[in-house]
Amino acid sequence: MFTHPIDRVDGSPSPMPEVRLARTVQLGLPKLSSLGQDFRSTSRGRALWMLSRPFLSMGLYVWLANERHWILAGLAVIVVFLTTLAPLHDAMHRSLDLSPRFNSLVLTILGGLILESGHTLRATHIEHHRLYPAAVDPEAWLESSHWWRVALAGPSYRHNLACWTWRHRPNLRPLVAIEAAWSLGIIAFAVLAGWRFPVVGLYVLLSVLGSWLFPLVSVIGVHRPGESKPLRQARTVRGSVIPRLLLGQTYHLEHHLYPMVPSYRLGALASRLDRNFEAAGLTIPRVL
Repeated sequence: MFTHPIDRVDGSPSPMPEVRLARTVQLGLPKLSSLGQDFRSTSRGRALWMLSRPFLSMGLYVWLANERHWILAGLAVIVVFLTTLAPLHDAMHRSLDLSPRFNSLVLTILGGLILESGHTLRATHIEHHRLYPAAVDPEAWLESSHWWRVALAGPSYRHNLACWTWRHRPNLRPLVAIEAAWSLGIIAFAVLAGWRFPVVGLYVLLSVLGSWLFPLVSVIGVHRPGESKPLRQARTVRGSVIPRLLLGQTYHLEHHLYPMVPSYRLGALASRLDRNFEAAGLTIPRVL
């Protein structure tokens, strides 16, 4: 019950082999330093804007819900998720040029905003980058499964990530416990009193549903199960509208290759890598 599926049944942690993605230079791609020094720094103004958007979006949701514009309020929850996941993802990779202590605080606050444990997400996501596509990847261990199996695993997915972090990163246990207590407390409040406080009830309901559906996007949607060629193991999508609406989250291949680049710079990074991808015979799909 309190173990991740990749851990052995006898209760001891499964061994963590040194399985790493090929370095960019081994794939014939340039080092990040040769692509531009501007990819490695984030101004304070940019960081402040990225960290402010989730709370502005939450304010929009609260106003719409208080006015009983429920459909618009539901759409606003999606905006909250998008504006939260982008800086949260960057905080996982410490690419916002924040101090370690403030970065840790950002993980807790932004994770709590969407009822997640930010430190759990960071621990398992960094391991994902270290191990993918190994079967012992705690984040993408389901990727070779059928989509329906991934969907059925959705309700237990976050629980499994928390169990892995608790067992493999004991130094994070106090933070994980605090973050889990916050999320479970809000969910319990919504279950018991959501009918009296529909603003909270609707938000928690949509947040939980989003968490359950997340593996379909983060495991199957952005990866190619069974692909042996490194440049084809993660998906990337070009376009003028969709990538901007999703705040750079469509450039997953570029993110895997250069995880230290913040999300708002992935579009520019992608354009500088186009010639390299073409030379490698990689066709990049374009959307709206």
